[in-house]
Amino acid sequence: MREFKQCVEREKIVFNVEVKDPNAPVEFFKNGEKIEPDGERVEIKDLGNGKHQVRGKKQLDERTKLRILLKSI
Repeated sequence: MREFKQCVEREKIVFNVEVKDPNAPVEFFKNGEKIEPDGERVEIKDLGNGKHQVRGKKQLDERTKLRILLKSI
């Protein structure tokens, strides 16, 4: 697991997550609040086979802590 990921201001950043259970629901949180995709700044994709992706555009002076919650089923 990586502790941090650096990006260049105003460029897209991509986080990939792979879980063992492909049917387990995954939620993403930014600074403690659930991320809701808006189609403009943030996209969340279920790539299948337990792979998930968050794509976002980094803004000026924005420091973010990303957390992934895997729900057991």
